[in-house]
Amino acid sequence: MAEAKVEAVVVTALDESAWLFNLRGSDIEFNPVFISYSIVEKDKVSLYLINPDGKLTDEVKEHLNIDQNGNCRNSQECVQVGDYDNFLTDYTSLSNRVSKIWTSPMSSYVVYSIAAAPNGNTPDTERVYLRPSIIRQLKGVKNDVEIAGLRQCHIRDSAVLIEFVSMLEKQVQDGEEWTELSAANELAKRRGEAKYNKGLSFASISSVGPNGAIIHYRPSEATDRQITTDEMYLLDSGGQYLDGTTDVTRTFHFGEPTDFEKEAYTRVLMGAIDLALAVFPRYTYGRDIDVYARGPLWKVGLNYLHGTGHGIGAFLNVHEGPGRINTGYREGAHESSLEPHMFFSDEPGYYEDGKFGVRLETIVMTTEVETPYKFGGTYMGFEAFTVVPFEPKLIVYDLLSPVQRKFLNDYHKKCEETVGKYLQEHGKQEAYEWMKSRTARIPEVPQYSDGVTQVMCPLLLFLCVLLHFLQ
Repeated sequence: MAEAKVEAVVVTALDESAWLFNLRGSDIEFNPVFISYSIVEKDKVSLYLINPDGKLTDEVKEHLNIDQNGNCRNSQECVQVGDYDNFLTDYTSLSNRVSKIWTSPMSSYVVYSIAAAPNGNTPDTERVYLRPSIIRQLKGVKNDVEIAGLRQCHIRDSAVLIEFVSMLEKQVQDGEEWTELSAANELAKRRGEAKYNKGLSFASISSVGPNGAIIHYRPSEATDRQITTDEMYLLDSGGQYLDGTTDVTRTFHFGEPTDFEKEAYTRVLMGAIDLALAVFPRYTYGRDIDVYARGPLWKVGLNYLHGTGHGIGAFLNVHEGPGRINTGYREGAHESSLEPHMFFSDEPGYYEDGKFGVRLETIVMTTEVETPYKFGGTYMGFEAFTVVPFEPKLIVYDLLSPVQRKFLNDYHKKCEETVGKYLQEHGKQEAYEWMKSRTARIPEVPQYSDGVTQVMCPLLLFLCVLLHFLQ
């Protein structure tokens, strides 16, 4: 505020108010936020809520340092809580007595116009510091407590998903009836029973066959499709936990996939791995590294029409800014560069209209990496937090490079050491065995069908040429 020479900041985004006061609510489905406005002045902080008397518990009042009447305790600093309906009146009064207010370009025009012209006069742009809220940037960079919470909640959430899919696959193969809706409902039930769970982070995308090709599909009674051994099954789901937010997608086939289904899955996996392995200078934008995820698909003329990575909150919205990973520049997105300790989804996909869809989504954290040289400063990479193995029967291993194979082995070892350990400690042996069947180590050098490794190929070529000249 001092640097921007403003006397007040108006906060309109719900997740920004939740983060600012370290509070959560349940006014919006799937998002643990509450309907509010906030105003931060140099010597005063105000929070405006619908029905504050009925909404604030004694614990929250103590947290905000106010008594039962809404006054500061012991003459100390506190958050002054007002009624939501009084916000515009108080905000107009504030605008009349200060010279400049920080207003987000993503707020409503009413909020902007009151700051620019409190008396209804011609708007004066000098009265408004029109920039994205600094809270948005601060919230995007997770602190040590948030990182620890996100790490633990992803292990628990991954365990729920592994246990569910191991059961689902067995029952589908045994001929028991499961549909998109019944699977989504059962997974929601199991997540709800997990430690610290506060519901789903979005409506699960449980999609079979052609429905999997609908990127933002949501199962309904009208579209519900049976899960069988004949079609691909795409499951995109997540949970809200007191210590973090999750979002994970894995694609399965409980029977025998076609060659093209396997190639599509493998190329999506290759892109996910290449992005996870990317190393880039600090202050790089997500649009500059998006090509890592699309490269293996582009190479054969395939693509996907959605973003590669969105930010994710710490027990907040499952989609958040200011960073993102996508192609090109989007005016009005107000995106930021990638900073250490931001969390993103790594989720390339491929969708064959009317047939099937593939998406693989893993939550990753940006982190500093050691490089032999440091031209221009710090370099960064990603650390995976989701620990759900990939599907071996859908992977064409001959397409994977040695680097991709090593990543897959390392990732699956991490699954065993984290979620595998958790499953064993909690007596989930069947789920553990299912996971182990997918994390078996693969050769890190591609094998040809006759057993000759790729490493031997140059040597054999040299010997053939030598024999030719000797003859």
